[in-house]
Amino acid sequence: MKSNFSLLRSRGVKFGVAVAALAASAAHAIDDTAITAAQTAAENSVELTSTGMIQIVAIIVGVGLVVSLLKKV
Repeated sequence: MKSNFSLLRSRGVKFGVAVAALAASAAHAIDDTAITAAQTAAENSVELTSTGMIQIVAIIVGVGLVVSLLKKV
């Protein structure tokens, strides 16, 4: 059986955790402008990455064609 001090301590810890969680959730309120900015940045990053990959593949294919034509000569 728990003593009165341990019961009080465990309830105090639970209350402290609840207060800390409530304060943290208020500090991290949803900011729509930040989410929109992050989404726009991500879309730009994906666009740049896919364009870069297409260019790299085109260069590799072009070099391969030139090398294969030079082998025939």
